[in-house]
Amino acid sequence: MQLRFLSPETPIKETYFLLPRFALRVVGCWPQKKVPTFISILHFLVSSTAVAFGAFGECICGALTLNQILETMEAWCPGVTKQISLFKMWIFFVHREKLYSLIDRIEKLLTADGNEDKMKIAQKLSVIASILTLILFVSANSTNMFFNTRPLINNIIRMWNGKNTTLDFPFKMILPDVLTNYPVYPFTYISMSYSGVMTVFTFCGVDGCFVGLCFYISALFRMIQYDIQEVFVHLQYLDKAGRRDNQIMRQELKVIIRRHNEVIDLCNEFKEIFTTIIMGHFLSASLVVCFSVIDLLYSLEICDSVYLVEWYKCDAETRRMILMILIRAQRPATISVPFFSPSLPTFMAILSTTGSYIALMKSFI
Repeated sequence: MQLRFLSPETPIKETYFLLPRFALRVVGCWPQKKVPTFISILHFLVSSTAVAFGAFGECICGALTLNQILETMEAWCPGVTKQISLFKMWIFFVHREKLYSLIDRIEKLLTADGNEDKMKIAQKLSVIASILTLILFVSANSTNMFFNTRPLINNIIRMWNGKNTTLDFPFKMILPDVLTNYPVYPFTYISMSYSGVMTVFTFCGVDGCFVGLCFYISALFRMIQYDIQEVFVHLQYLDKAGRRDNQIMRQELKVIIRRHNEVIDLCNEFKEIFTTIIMGHFLSASLVVCFSVIDLLYSLEICDSVYLVEWYKCDAETRRMILMILIRAQRPATISVPFFSPSLPTFMAILSTTGSYIALMKSFI
């Protein structure tokens, strides 16, 4: 059965931020005009506390197991994700009034004109935004589900093979013994799982809002392009526009200019709220990728080890073999992708370049 919100025939009012609204309402930080009630604030605090529990617990665990790189990264990867999600939650909660105004004004601009061609433009881009958000939502929830069910599946396999079960958790944390044993163990397991669920819904909602805002603002610009073309479409039948024609075109252009300025103002508000989120998200991802391969930098230390042995006491053939090892060890082993090799120097370059780009963007916008 086709999902209705993925159909370009569905009115944009029915699909407007559908998935992000659902996700952030679960978390308790969907922007609303009304003053938050005590229940809604409590809802948000419970969700953010759950995410904070996972974020700091996993990052502390990673910091205490630095001598075991796999254990460290297994704790840090979800831990950093939760820290960024916690950051996003609070930004959305603090800026809830600005976000509500931004989302509401964009919707009014999109639906103000009932022109069928312009609505098709908006609905087409809305479908693309919905598809991208759905992919993010499904993939993120699938990953979280595998994390949460992995210990249960492992114990089922152990029971099937006649072995004793273990009290494992979905995420790596260092906790007091009282929290890792019965009767508190099930509560701790559920708390970790809840932390993962709130993390997934947070970054799906926030990132879905970012994707949606980009596409909806793009739709507004395309609708302005359509309006400009419509203002001058009749000139193809005239050799020269008359006085009356120019007056009409000027009046129509004034309306377009006002709307264009309003959309640019919306872009500035959008940038003001999301610049910090994008910066944190980008840097956290870069940090995880670059530090994930830091252990491979030990390949360079082979060079020092070879040089420090008493190689000069060997014969010529042995020295040549040592020389070959020395030459090869000077090239670091790393994991490369088509456009860069993750490493600490690369991470520092990313920090520098990101700061430059943000400063450049601010000078233009």
